Amino acid sequence: MIYTQSNSEERILRLTEVESICGIKKSTIRRHELAGFFPKRVKIGTRSVGWKLSEIRERLDNLNNMEAEV
Repeated sequence: MIYTQSNSEERILRLTEVESICGIKKSTIRRHELAGFFPKRVKIGTRSVGWKLSEIRERLDNLNNMEAEV
C-alpha cells in the first residue's frame, strides 16, 4: 500500500494527493463522487475541499477486494 498512518488521527488529503494515491484525475473523482462510488469531499475552508484519508483507504481496500474476487 502507498499510505501509512496510525488510526488515532484523521488526516485530510488535498486533490493532488488523492489523484496520486488513487491514480485518477479530478474529473473522474468528481464523476465517481456524484455517482456514489467515491467518498464525499469535506469543506476545509471557504474555497478549499479535501477528502478523509480513512475514507480513501476504505475505497481502495474495497476496490482491491473486488479485484481479488475476480
